[in-house]
Amino acid sequence: MVSENPKTSVYDEERLLRRIDELGERAERLEKELARSHRLVMLGTLVGTIAHEFNNLLTPVMSYAQLALHDMDDKDLVSKALEKSLNTTDKAANIASALLGFTREGSDDSSCSVQSVLDEALTCMARTPEKDGISCTYEIEDGLRAGIQPIALQHVFLNLLLNACKAMRPKAGSLVIRGERSTWNPPTTTPTRNPQHDQIKSSGGVAILVSDTGHGISQDIQNKVFEPFFSGVDENETPEGSGLGLTICKRLIEEVGGTISVQSTPGEGTTFSIMLPDGEAAAEHGDDSASDRSAA
Repeated sequence: MVSENPKTSVYDEERLLRRIDELGERAERLEKELARSHRLVMLGTLVGTIAHEFNNLLTPVMSYAQLALHDMDDKDLVSKALEKSLNTTDKAANIASALLGFTREGSDDSSCSVQSVLDEALTCMARTPEKDGISCTYEIEDGLRAGIQPIALQHVFLNLLLNACKAMRPKAGSLVIRGERSTWNPPTTTPTRNPQHDQIKSSGGVAILVSDTGHGISQDIQNKVFEPFFSGVDENETPEGSGLGLTICKRLIEEVGGTISVQSTPGEGTTFSIMLPDGEAAAEHGDDSASDRSAA
């Protein structure tokens, strides 16, 4: 009978643990690349709308310039034309800046202003929902901050906004986005990759609701909307997206210890409910961690 060599057993165990760590790091890198790729996919779905909106902005700029050149002696006319052109090009620059920011990697910020991130997401859309007959209500509590990176929350907002607008076309509808401070009662099964968030949760949370009056989601598939590659279209239809939008949103939210759920009634509409850690608590814990690292 051959006895097991203890040294060999320990060596194999250490090698296995190193391999597991390597695979974990590789999986994390792939998830980040997937999220970035999906941001580009979302921009791709917007390209037609963005091009149309830019054309709508550039056409009057050309008209104002031609008008000013036609009668340069009229100082009031030239001044008005230049002011109109400047305002329009400023709006176009803001759209371009928001789009460029959406394609970049996230910052080290552990929290963000919910209102500011929502504004950025709406700017990325270029064409506001109101232009398609969708009435919008945005009710974000003053000074509300969520414990999540700005680029991650912008990704979530943009995905939910696009889905909501799609669900209400071609008919008109209403879109409501609410954000407020709320009691933090996360389920114990919520996966958390950052242990700091176990402490942050006790400080309260941020509740965000995104509701639309679109065609809704049938009860039998509501529990599938967050699954990878689930598009919700019939087999004979061609899906417009990758089927990863809500999956990535769920991962980004759960990565900071948050939750996302959906409630929907066919023919009446859909509401996505998001709970995130309080941003002020997240920022404080982030500062404490930085101090600890500096002291070390």
